[in-house]
Amino acid sequence: VDIGGGTTGIAVVAQGKVVYSGDEATGGHHISLTLAGNQRISLEEAEQIKRERGAEIWPAVRPVYEKMADIVEQHLQGHHVDELWLAGGSCMQPGVKALFEQRFPQHQIHLPPQSIFMTPLAIAACGISEGEGCHA
Repeated sequence: VDIGGGTTGIAVVAQGKVVYSGDEATGGHHISLTLAGNQRISLEEAEQIKRERGAEIWPAVRPVYEKMADIVEQHLQGHHVDELWLAGGSCMQPGVKALFEQRFPQHQIHLPPQSIFMTPLAIAACGISEGEGCHA
């Protein structure tokens, strides 16, 4: 699950191959928009507060993360998945992992400590191993 700046993307991987992928327009920017509206502040201020005040803003932004969880649930229908790996800077928001654990109790939820760098690192690794079966 990649919660990017503008989208929430899902890739189902089986035996090292992507067997399904989907992407919908709800991401970190939507968190900032929600926070700006809630606090009646500029988008730039909201972006800064989002990065600095994590747990403090959770009540205001939780509904957007719940929408992201809805997106994930819809895209996982019909697929057998045991684990969810969260990626993207917006996953670092305090409360996100707990929300996904509550929402997906049958899955093991992983949140790497530097989740923000997973997507660019994967792209770089794909470029390095391009001749070894990595397809964009």
